Amino acid sequence: MAGTACESVAMKLDDAVESLIIDEVTRAVVAVGDGDVDSAREALARIDVALLEHIRAGLLQAVGSVTMPGGAKSQRVLRRRSVEREKLAVFREDRWTCRFCGRKTIDVRVLRQLSKALPDAFPFHPNWKFGESHLLYWTHSTSLEHLVPLARGGADSRENFVTTCYACNDARSDVTLEELGWVLLPRTQNGWDGLTGFLPDLAHLEPKPSAAISLRSSTASTTEALTAHPLTSVRQVGMLIRIAARGRTQRRLHRIESVDLGGLTLREVWRSGG
Repeated sequence: MAGTACESVAMKLDDAVESLIIDEVTRAVVAVGDGDVDSAREALARIDVALLEHIRAGLLQAVGSVTMPGGAKSQRVLRRRSVEREKLAVFREDRWTCRFCGRKTIDVRVLRQLSKALPDAFPFHPNWKFGESHLLYWTHSTSLEHLVPLARGGADSRENFVTTCYACNDARSDVTLEELGWVLLPRTQNGWDGLTGFLPDLAHLEPKPSAAISLRSSTASTTEALTAHPLTSVRQVGMLIRIAARGRTQRRLHRIESVDLGGLTLREVWRSGG
């Protein structure tokens, strides 16, 4: 199977379409950093999720049709945990660009921040359960891949690491590039950073360990804070409620951790404003 990169086996998105996707995600990230979640939601809604699923399905189908020669079979291999700084060094060298298909990828930390700010419009499942995470996690998130699969004798070392989009990583599994007819693309100098430059602007979305608050006593401060969303309308664990104190511009989003006769326990998951 001859070809250059995974255009030979996958339905690669048109460059103009790819640019539109990256532009909309960038708009969403900037809007979230500014506390404008409505504009972020609108930007994400303009992404054609059905098209992403079509591309992913085509890639999985094409790779699934390739048989490893000589009766070779995938084997379960124990992997060490890659040092985070080592992984990021590879991403920087590769400019957060897939070395298999050439797609610009988005750093998972950025996508996770979007999910914290917009859990309804940009969901994420902690175990990456398909159907419960936004398709962009499956098509455009940055992934660290072994050039020679571990199950095929590849080393778990920096020399065998390359940056890929999650779609190529997930579809390829333990098949070698030669068996697929893919080639390793040279590193690009496109200046792309996976939107990591916006991480400082998104830092305020990080939940703090001390953010859990208990509403089991009716103090003046908690009563005032919850006037925008009465407790009587909130009963289920996992639901999100928005809290804003009178006279303040700061907005906060909390998740219900527990519910009992004594009241609710909330954990702050997002805040914006001053």
